[in-house]
Amino acid sequence: MTLDELMAIVSSGTTAGSAATGTNLVGRAAEERSDIRAGKREYEENLLKAEREAEEQALKDSILRMVGTAGGFALGGPAGAGLGSATMRTMFGGRDLKPVQSYTKPGMFYTETRKDIASDIRSTNEFIKRANENYAYEVAASSAGDAWTAYMFQKEFPDLAEKIRFPKKKPPGIPLPDNIPDSGSNEAFAMGGSTPLLDLSEMFSTPWSNTTLPEWLV
Repeated sequence: MTLDELMAIVSSGTTAGSAATGTNLVGRAAEERSDIRAGKREYEENLLKAEREAEEQALKDSILRMVGTAGGFALGGPAGAGLGSATMRTMFGGRDLKPVQSYTKPGMFYTETRKDIASDIRSTNEFIKRANENYAYEVAASSAGDAWTAYMFQKEFPDLAEKIRFPKKKPPGIPLPDNIPDSGSNEAFAMGGSTPLLDLSEMFSTPWSNTTLPEWLV
């Protein structure tokens, strides 16, 4: 039953009972119309809120992507650029949009209007769900693009790319003397001198028979 049909019945009513019933139906139709307007307004407000959240997350994602790409390239070249882009967004970013909600009470009138609102809510939430699920694939694809862009940049501007890259520092080595004496000599080469600390050759070349023992050992 449409509202026009209801008004026609009320207008043609000749008894007090019919008039009272028509009045009640008109009042109920007005309540349903007000409820539908409130539900539609709630849906539109939640939709605007979801759009703002999507913009904020997209901005954060762009910043993390830029920082990760630059830092990764400085540390690891083109491959590091792609890895840094993906890592920063995976660890500190993400897409977690909340579904929109709205509720309208069931009623006798405005059935098609309720169906239209429910269809809008359902299609919007399906889009949000797909966007959340496809975030990982978007990160993988864009990270590969960042690695390729970094590779082309390094190829076209090698000098500038080398300046951006962090220098590779070699670990300090231990300097050794140019001429290391053989193991048979006991020279103080570590002290920079050439005088033997102990001449072992003379000690062992002396016959024990010619060695004089101290008196307290005799």
